[in-house]
Amino acid sequence: MKTSVIAFYFLVMGPIGLCQDPETILSTEKINSPTIHYAYVKKIENECLLNEWNHLRAAVVRYDIKQSDVFDGIESYRVTFSNGKDTVVAIYGPDGEIERTFEYYKDVRIPKPILKKVLAEYVNWRVLESVHLVFYGKTTPLEEKFKVKMERNGKQIWLRYTLTDI
Repeated sequence: MKTSVIAFYFLVMGPIGLCQDPETILSTEKINSPTIHYAYVKKIENECLLNEWNHLRAAVVRYDIKQSDVFDGIESYRVTFSNGKDTVVAIYGPDGEIERTFEYYKDVRIPKPILKKVLAEYVNWRVLESVHLVFYGKTTPLEEKFKVKMERNGKQIWLRYTLTDI
């Protein structure tokens, strides 16, 4: 009986271990330390964002304008990061640091406090579209806006909210 239980265990559990892709289990690549713009990261880190947004922001944070062929250390540079739907426009200063960003994310999940307010004020309306705008400035506070497109009986309106409006 004991032998049949052990044999059953290896027959059932053995193939599961063999089915795993070894590349995803262990990676031993050497990684160069990326450029990180800490002032930008510190201001935006308290937001909970979807992974696709994090990829855009990670590209902004790790981008080293000083390695660009056009960088001369005298002017500011505008660099646009996009995944086809969402866009981040970053302005890098002559020192290579991020001076300001404009972030545009389309069809976002609306935060619960804003969604509750919208649905309470606009009964029988349908949410068609949503946009999340983020404005970062090195010397200004982070500013976030949510735009919600509503529709009822063929009439469409855009609503604008910030989390401080709630």
